[in-house]
Amino acid sequence: MGLLAACCCPVCFDTSSLIVNEDWCHLIRTSWHRKSTMERAIASVKRLLLRMVDLFILYLRDFTGYERYFGISADRAVYLPFKANVWDFVGDPLKTIERRPYVLTAGRSHRDLKTFIEAMQLVTYPGILLHQDREILVEHGTRVHLEGLPANVKPVQHDGRRENWVEFIRNARVVAIPTLLTITAAGVSVYLDAMALKKCVILSDNPASRGILKDEAIIIPPQDPLSARRGRTMNFASGLHPQG
Repeated sequence: MGLLAACCCPVCFDTSSLIVNEDWCHLIRTSWHRKSTMERAIASVKRLLLRMVDLFILYLRDFTGYERYFGISADRAVYLPFKANVWDFVGDPLKTIERRPYVLTAGRSHRDLKTFIEAMQLVTYPGILLHQDREILVEHGTRVHLEGLPANVKPVQHDGRRENWVEFIRNARVVAIPTLLTITAAGVSVYLDAMALKKCVILSDNPASRGILKDEAIIIPPQDPLSARRGRTMNFASGLHPQG
């Protein structure tokens, strides 16, 4: 009898170690040539064990990264659409409370906070960096940059309440989801929540959008702060008031 693996969470395979750094050419933290003998042995065993699985259910359509690093080919994987987690709290999606909307970045998996901060330094719009505990961010492959923020970016630690989460998105004009280079569907739950609340979404190119989104979001190259303020992005942000 075969095995079925429902790999619904991006960190199921500990893919936080499979992010490419700024040079786009080396794997960080667990580069194969930097692994200890024990780490290489464990990685090889994981790959062998995964060969026993007949079908992987994933929240993405671009399986190339999983095939490269884990030997999971497209003939053993199927795409399962994700869903927004906020439907019970949406109410009127066009309702807003804040008088001065902002650019919001949020989420925890493989986030590129450095690029968000650099992009916000190029504009005068107010921004909110909604984050969880540092340990949680690191566990999910996010490089933590919370110091030396520009004056127009306010860091807010999220308390975990779903209602509170919805209000942060509801009052934003733009939801930006910059991610590192990754093989996972990083950002999928955040952009679906933002879309449920009728927000403009700016998303780094990664498997969360490839083959899934077309014109539903503004897709930009990863780790490129200039792209976050070019073209159509500025049209959506033009309704924001300068900070100060």
